[in-house]
Amino acid sequence: MCTSKAKKEDIRLAITYTAGCVAFVAGIGLSVWGFVKPPEGEISGSVLTFAAEALTFFGAIFGISGYTAIKMRQIDSEVERKRNEINV
Repeated sequence: MCTSKAKKEDIRLAITYTAGCVAFVAGIGLSVWGFVKPPEGEISGSVLTFAAEALTFFGAIFGISGYTAIKMRQIDSEVERKRNEINV
């Protein structure tokens, strides 16, 4: 049962990271495309807005995922420590 939970967590993390990377690449790609399409050198406000939102999404995913992973490890180690105290 624990393996199934770990496998689901791995799948969820893979989907999360994939979505973040796709948003990052899309934001950068649209920024470059907006810069080279006519009129050259002028980026549309909507392209800049999307790029900013994509990069913010990317940062939020990796920031929240990293924070929750650290906290979950801390909680797991605390639970394990408490179990060991009870079993001794």
